[in-house]
Amino acid sequence: GNRLIKRDPAGTTLYLPGTEVRLKPNGAVEATRYYAHTAGPTMVRTAKDGAITTSYLLADNNGTATTAVDAATQAVTRRKFTPFGDARGTAPAVWPGKKAFVGGETDESTGLVHLGAREYDPATGRFLSVDPIVDYNEAAQQNPYAYANNSPVTFSDPAGQAIAPPVMPIKDFTDAEAAWANWANGRSALDVALDVAVGILKDASGYNDIKSCLGGDWGACAGLAFEAALPFAGKAKRILKALDRAWDAFNSWMGKLKLARDILARVERYQQAMAKYAEDLAEWKRQIEEAAERARKLEEEAAAARRAAQERAAAAARKAEEAKATAARQAKEAAARAKKADRHGKSSKSAEPKKAAKNDGGDGGGGGCKVRNSFTPGTEVVMADGSAKPIEDVEIGEQVLATDPETGTTTAEPVSARIVGEGEKHLVRITVDTDGDRGTASEVITATDGHPFWVPELRRWVDAG
Repeated sequence: GNRLIKRDPAGTTLYLPGTEVRLKPNGAVEATRYYAHTAGPTMVRTAKDGAITTSYLLADNNGTATTAVDAATQAVTRRKFTPFGDARGTAPAVWPGKKAFVGGETDESTGLVHLGAREYDPATGRFLSVDPIVDYNEAAQQNPYAYANNSPVTFSDPAGQAIAPPVMPIKDFTDAEAAWANWANGRSALDVALDVAVGILKDASGYNDIKSCLGGDWGACAGLAFEAALPFAGKAKRILKALDRAWDAFNSWMGKLKLARDILARVERYQQAMAKYAEDLAEWKRQIEEAAERARKLEEEAAAARRAAQERAAAAARKAEEAKATAARQAKEAAARAKKADRHGKSSKSAEPKKAAKNDGGDGGGGGCKVRNSFTPGTEVVMADGSAKPIEDVEIGEQVLATDPETGTTTAEPVSARIVGEGEKHLVRITVDTDGDRGTASEVITATDGHPFWVPELRRWVDAG
């Protein structure tokens, strides 16, 4: 989602990690380099028109630079934004670099901010395109155009894909300063008063002047000599000096107490910010983990769906192959039966007297049929769908039920030929047991005497006559 090159009327800009190089229409080259520091300011160096300027950018908790300090002149420039990134107040005339709201670049012609994978409109607080990795299971992401879950103060989305982790607060004091502030704030007015009283006593007694004189302070020695000459005046001077020192000590204590309380206020704000940061970080991690878990489950469901589709396709392929093999086998069996029937008809004909063959039409009579064995009209044939049809109405190609005498398997087979007999026939009435050992039901069919019938008990074909 990172931009590589931008072309506009102002020139062509090449974007590299931490660097932007611009080629102006007149051939001039400008460059800007960003040096980011964790939880600290970002230094910006710009080379333009033969001059190099350096500035420091101070950002808010979401990474939007709001204060710029010129490294050479220490001039401070400030700018302000609304929570959703629209400019607030008068924008500064000059700002180091092109980065604006949460580090994105503003297109001056449209006012849109380029945030990684998408363009963002700070006036409406919405992206112009759908979130490429939106998670509809997260209630805050139901609107795929929304910015940072509609919480721009707490979250940010500088990449245009997902909310960024919260930024750690900046610590603007040292541990030594915090320790001193705790000590100074813990001192009571009584502690200061005792220190002042001791100082007054030392000054009034001359202890401090004697100590200073022995240490080589000639002014203190002169004060002792003056006191010896004028005892009352000397004591009055020491008392005034002690009171003046006491006043200075009190004012110093008040100033230090104010400074200590200011440091402690910063410490408290930092601790509160760190507590809020810990909560926000935990919430961010929770959302990331839940999104990852949902993505994992979706991937598992997608993988299961792919496996099921592959299994269905494989099953369909196996079924198609089985159907193909079955059709081939049935065709082969039908051809074998037709061949066997033809062979049986020929053998029956050759066994009859030639005269009978002539009377039956021979090669030219009787419609030219060489196979004389058949059933009488009206004999019902069981079709593939279980219905019955008179034998004379069955057409070539229709499916009928047939049982393989070798295997006992009953399947649907196509009719490969019709036998129409003419002339004199010897007919035989055959009684067929239709329910086997279960009862006494039977049916009678009429066929030519030479028609073969399979007798399971004998395991062979037997002519009707």
